[in-house]
Amino acid sequence: GVSLDGRYVVFASTATNLVADDANGTARDVFRKDTLTGRVVIASQSSTGVQPTGGVTGQPSISADGTRVAFASGAAPLVTADSNDVADIYLADLRAATLVLASRTAAGVQSPEAVQRPSLSADGRSVAFQGTAAASVLATGDSDGQADVYVARPQSRTITLASLPSGGTDDGPSTLPSISGDGSLVAFSSTAPLVSGTGDGGTSPDAFVRDLSAAQTRRASSENITGGPRISVNGTRVAFAGATPGGDAGDTNVADDVYVRTLATSALYRASRIAGGNAPSQPSSRAAISGSGALASFTNAPTAITPTDVWTTDLGQ
Repeated sequence: GVSLDGRYVVFASTATNLVADDANGTARDVFRKDTLTGRVVIASQSSTGVQPTGGVTGQPSISADGTRVAFASGAAPLVTADSNDVADIYLADLRAATLVLASRTAAGVQSPEAVQRPSLSADGRSVAFQGTAAASVLATGDSDGQADVYVARPQSRTITLASLPSGGTDDGPSTLPSISGDGSLVAFSSTAPLVSGTGDGGTSPDAFVRDLSAAQTRRASSENITGGPRISVNGTRVAFAGATPGGDAGDTNVADDVYVRTLATSALYRASRIAGGNAPSQPSSRAAISGSGALASFTNAPTAITPTDVWTTDLGQ
């Protein structure tokens, strides 16, 4: 992950020589690098500097100003309140030198099974993550026996279930969350037909967006997607890779492409395009979108035997 101004980069690594005080050897840690000063610090350690001997899962996500980092721990606790012996979601404030167990309710309840895939809001106050069916103990409203997406707000010590239906049914796993800058919108992948009246048969994953304030879920993709959707920091657009929707005359490659949905107008734009507007011959994947929603990036190889490259499309608005 990268901070909004590009100064800070956060990553997971098993390297032992990035910092002088790496005390757990080749176990995986989460690091943050200041590209202005070159300084590297460990984010995945206790407030007293203790690093778990078994390392952490990693999967770091960083706030816009680079001061806060969310990550998935390992089985070992980093705070005394962590007692479930599985991976949890933590939020490190590197400026204040504090560490908070985010995936724990105000009553002290934790998931008996590992939770993962944290996505930290730009303001650093909300963390979206996914959990198995066992994580249903973290929030009310979950009774489907499937994997779901949650949003934790450590400051208020609340956890909300995000992968809820709006007129549809919640009978499939929801995973791979991406949260907006202010934490009000969460995009995620789900095989459940969460929204009625959209023609969603519920047999393949789609991109959904949950408005937590309005308590409404909408379907952002028109066909099945691959990987997880990504929402812009300002919450205006969602990018995803998936199958060809109807009505796109330039999409003739019979392969996955990357699309961007503008939420206010429902307009859909194919970001994976070559000169002239046609789709590339090979499938595109790993959709991403800039904070303003004006740029979309993706991976694509020119041919089936050439290396994969990263491309960026200026959406022109």
